[in-house]
Parts: sequence; C-alpha cells; structure tokens
Amino acid sequence: MRGISPLIASILLIALTMTIAVILANWATGITQQTLATTQRCIGARLEYTTADYPKWNPSDGSIVAVITSYGATMGKFKFEILLTNDTILVFPDKTNLILASGSTGTVMSDPILVSRDNIRMVRITSNCTDVKTTWESLK
Repeated sequence: MRGISPLIASILLIALTMTIAVILANWATGITQQTLATTQRCIGARLEYTTADYPKWNPSDGSIVAVITSYGATMGKFKFEILLTNDTILVFPDKTNLILASGSTGTVMSDPILVSRDNIRMVRITSNCTDVKTTWESLK
C-alpha cells in the first residue's frame, strides 16, 4: 500500500491553509464593518452640562437628572456613568430617549439608582458618539 507523495501532501496543506485564511479574513472584515457601522465618530463634538447645577440627585425616586447641551453633532443614546466610592462604575441608560441636534439643550434622566447617594462619588454622561462625554462631576 502506498501513501500520497510528499509533493502532493505539501500542496494540499498549503491549499487548506489558504482556504482557512480566506474564510477568517472574510469573517473578520464582516465583523469590523458591522462594528464601524454602529459606531458614530463625532470629531470635534462635545457634550456639556448646561449649568453648574447638574448632575442633580432626585431625592423623590433616587434618579439622576441633568440638563446637557450638544455641540458639533447630533447625539443620542445617552448613558449615565456613575463612579462609586469603591471605584466601581455603574452604567444606566437615559430613560427619556433624548436626541439632541448640535447646539440643542435637553434633559436626561436615569432610572432610580439602587445605591445610596453617599456612595456616589461622581457622574458623567456619554453619548452614541465615540469619546464624546461630559466631565466627571459630583452630584448637586
């Protein structure tokens, strides 16, 4: 009984390797394109609290409220990042589903935070724009 020649075995291994490489490259390209399509970059845009009175703790239900202004881009999908005193960060979505055009001002509100106000060190708000967020601020 004879096996296949070393030359043919080498050619088959190279062909198999190239096939796997093409499949992986197509998969990685698809994932990258999908990620880039859902991520909005807003170069030069910024998000700011409208006054120094925000973010505010709402004692009636334990939520956080802020009035913010968008500059340089339309933004939405706001989230509250809450830094606790133990350095844990909690993330809560804006329950108003606000969308702000550039230069517009609006109010965002979190769901009730199930943490004591005393355990919250700082808060900032992020948007659907990559790297566009308010500064970290203490609750007012």
